[in-house]
Amino acid sequence: EDASLPLITTVMLGISDFIKGKWYVIIALLLIGTVLFRRWHKTPEGRSKVDKALLKMPVIKTIIAKVAIARFARIFSSLMAAGVSVLEALEVTGKALGNTVIQDELAVAAKAVKNGKQLSEPISQSKYFPPIVSQMMAVGEETGQTETILVKVAEFYEEEVDAAPTHSEDVNDIRAQGPRLRLLQVRSASGFRGRCCRWLGGRRLGGSGWNPCGSGRIGRP
Repeated sequence: EDASLPLITTVMLGISDFIKGKWYVIIALLLIGTVLFRRWHKTPEGRSKVDKALLKMPVIKTIIAKVAIARFARIFSSLMAAGVSVLEALEVTGKALGNTVIQDELAVAAKAVKNGKQLSEPISQSKYFPPIVSQMMAVGEETGQTETILVKVAEFYEEEVDAAPTHSEDVNDIRAQGPRLRLLQVRSASGFRGRCCRWLGGRRLGGSGWNPCGSGRIGRP
């Protein structure tokens, strides 16, 4: 009597036979699935869910956030320099970010600005904008150099994106060196703060005598 094959082996053989005999069915299903997914992704709900999923994926979420920050700083500063109102600039910038989740956060920020708050305040509450961004925006708002600060923010994050890993071995290396990279991120933020202080000339803000470069802390007094 022939011995029966293990269940896993039987299943694998069945899958192999199906692929060889019904390959055209698989191709048809893949094509249909691709078309349906693309149509769903074009809907507001589909786009939002995909964007949320991307912002939860390791490594990818960091790159997406940095790209969005660079675009925000670059486009928003250009619009402000051109004399566009803050609310209109936020609306236009949000649509250009390429991620509906972060776009929605800018819409919330626009409502806060409309209610009389400085833009740095709602940005500081964002999960995707690092504290250094809102802190430097606060410095720009106090000194009247928001556009200049944002240009520098854009340049900084564009450099960060260019330096992001593109190969799987780089990603694995990042995971292995997590603690060391967190230390480098702190040093990078400190270096960015130092650069911004040099751009501002180490000046004190307003009449409070508060110096963002002298205390080692960036933010509002």
